[in-house]
Amino acid sequence: MVIGHWSLVISPLSLVIGHWSLVLCHWSFVIGPLSLVLCHWLLMTS
Repeated sequence: MVIGHWSLVISPLSLVIGHWSLVLCHWSFVIGPLSLVLCHWLLMTS
């Protein structure tokens, strides 16, 4: 019974953690090229 209880607790946690890691990966993919473009633009304008 204890193992079943812990699996019930852990599975939503792992789902939440997986969701947030996907969100973070997505944002790093978005922010990476944007920061490269910003750095390039700053170098060109300075």
